[in-house]
Amino acid sequence: EQCQACDADDFSCNCSELYSCAGKLSWYDFAVLFLGGYVDKDPDSASYGLLTVESFEDVNVFDSRTELGEKIQRVKNLAADETREIGNCKSMLSEFTTACYDDQCDNPNIQATQLAVSEVCDAVDTRVRLSIEVMGRFYDFQNKAHKTELIGDLRDSAPSQDVCPAWLGLSREDCRNAQRDAWLNSGNSDVVDIDYEGDYLQIGNWRLARTRENGSNSHLSISSRTQSMTSQIFRSTGTLHPGPRSDYHGFDRTGSNGLTNSGQPIVFGHKAVQIRDWRIRQVDWSNLSVTNENGNVSRIFRSDGTVHGNNKSYGGYVTADLGEPACAYLTSSFLQIGDWRFGEITSHLSVTHKDGKTAMIYRDDG
Repeated sequence: EQCQACDADDFSCNCSELYSCAGKLSWYDFAVLFLGGYVDKDPDSASYGLLTVESFEDVNVFDSRTELGEKIQRVKNLAADETREIGNCKSMLSEFTTACYDDQCDNPNIQATQLAVSEVCDAVDTRVRLSIEVMGRFYDFQNKAHKTELIGDLRDSAPSQDVCPAWLGLSREDCRNAQRDAWLNSGNSDVVDIDYEGDYLQIGNWRLARTRENGSNSHLSISSRTQSMTSQIFRSTGTLHPGPRSDYHGFDRTGSNGLTNSGQPIVFGHKAVQIRDWRIRQVDWSNLSVTNENGNVSRIFRSDGTVHGNNKSYGGYVTADLGEPACAYLTSSFLQIGDWRFGEITSHLSVTHKDGKTAMIYRDDG
């Protein structure tokens, strides 16, 4: 989700944004973007995640259908140009068109719609669901038909796997990122409302929960329902207490060390979320911290894949105001905070930066 915008007539700003956003697009983002309004986005629809037409031939994305891999590579090459020349910027923007839909133009499927820079940036890490099987059947990455079973393998894969289908025509790193994006965008991954009681956020079979109501310290734990184990405890002293252990469990509503229920709502802010007296916040472009309201920082996740301890200058309460909710939301399979995700992947919960580095993996066995 993009959190900054340029004025329409500020060419330099828009060009800079395009270079930045284009380099972050995954192949899944590209595939959804070019299909435009032909993807059914209604979660209550029987065809949710499918195309809104009876035949693939009713959607014309021109060369994007048979040359998507080549188009992606052209964009990636242009986005990597460190000189950021104006000519390259214009060439890159010309690659971004979408299927002309309904009232977008006079001749749907005869004309294409040129996308604006803001639309390209909005497509980064898209939350639109598109069936992986439909994607594989519609697009032809190397001018050859995809096999349905390979599409199924991709859909069900976790990003930790090393094997990438050869038909993608992408580097291993791009392919692994694509597997991650496809997994996160498959299934019921829409933003959910928090309509339950308790001081916690639920991500699939995982909870980030405040635990133990009575005691001299406050605790925020990461625990899994699958094996009833706690993988991590953050303490308000700024210390960490790793698992495996079975106490301080976010699914325990009866034990003295279990889930607390203050009645206080979970509050989202600008690249931040607050669970009672704890904040998870992206404090700058590369750091995400877990902070108690007393100022102690129990964990700092960094975009280079490293983790760090109690450095209060990276605390989530350095700026007292949470800000207006933006770039922070919860789905059934991940929590997005700015450029970071806490995402359930098979039996694991990973903390990952959108540039590709995973800073931490928690296992359901503790």
